[in-house]
Amino acid sequence: YVQAAPTSKSTTATLTGAEVLTQILNTTGTTYTVTMPTGTNLDTATGGMPTDTAFDFTVINTASGTITMAVNTGITSLGTLTVATGVSASFRIRKTAANTFVIYRV
Repeated sequence: YVQAAPTSKSTTATLTGAEVLTQILNTTGTTYTVTMPTGTNLDTATGGMPTDTAFDFTVINTASGTITMAVNTGITSLGTLTVATGVSASFRIRKTAANTFVIYRV
């Protein structure tokens, strides 16, 4: 298993599908919002993964404030999408249809 270098953000940003596929987001800086990519962008980045398949994504918050994960077109959420300072949070991203995903807080 090859692990790509984690994605790192220090301010408000919209993630790309490729950044989500690193499966680790390290956050630094202060309080801000990180927006998920669109469902279309994520579907393209995953090579059109089959419906009802999933992968995990972890946020490691080393920022000095709360990180909020926001959804985008084609992505819905179940569960709280905030990550407190000094805490890690795991999410499962499941494809439900073409260009359509659900992100679960696990």
